Amino acid sequence: MKPIRGASRRLTRRIAALAPLAFAVALPLSLTAFAAAAAGAGAGRAGAATTAASPSCPWLNQSLPVDQRVQMLMAQMSLADKINMVTGAGFSEPYVFYISAIPSLCVPAIGEEDGPVGVGDGLTGVTQMPSAVSLAATFDPSLATQYGQVVGSEERGKGAMVDLGPTVNIDRDPRWGRSFEAYTEDPYLNSAVAVADINGVQSQGEMAQVKHLAVYNQETNRNTPADNAIVSTRALHEVYLPERCTRSTFRRSGPRPSRPRLPR
Repeated sequence: MKPIRGASRRLTRRIAALAPLAFAVALPLSLTAFAAAAAGAGAGRAGAATTAASPSCPWLNQSLPVDQRVQMLMAQMSLADKINMVTGAGFSEPYVFYISAIPSLCVPAIGEEDGPVGVGDGLTGVTQMPSAVSLAATFDPSLATQYGQVVGSEERGKGAMVDLGPTVNIDRDPRWGRSFEAYTEDPYLNSAVAVADINGVQSQGEMAQVKHLAVYNQETNRNTPADNAIVSTRALHEVYLPERCTRSTFRRSGPRPSRPRLPR
């Protein structure tokens, strides 16, 4: 992405500022899943509670304040541990992305699975959801919440900790290959639907990873070194990264890290 003069540096600063925020917000939700997973498959709530009491991983104790648990865990993490958590370890069956475990910190491996319109990538026994653009056409946040609840429940049922969705990119070109899984060309409507969708997903104990940041909505040389979206500073801030949309989404649901390979 190459905005007009001066915009690139500002965007870089914004992404740099959001990275630690995204990591810190994602951790509290992750810790609940870590407690259950670390107890072993099929251990149930009793096993999770036992793990939470383990003196070697005191941050799994859900009776402690979230801020304290996050600080305790991060204090024990090396730089490599933190990088592992925000970049991932590539692809792994049956999920599309994979974050390797940190056994010494009671952090299990994390499966990240598509996606925005329900469980994908060939996994069976799941619901074929309507397209996201159809959901947005209802202008109904309560319906978006129910939509997210179905997605979150089925992702969790398949063992994935992270749902790779929703897709909130501005749908400025209907020829874009991901247009069907995005909402609309309107930042405000996207925000309203996305917040409700994310809350629905996360109400099921599933993490939602909102994507993608940013200016990712056309097919010319997409995901290649020749990808070059030329965007003005005004368009960047009024359409792609509007304050109202960003604050609303972050305040209500929290930001989620972008996909391991960011679009150029």
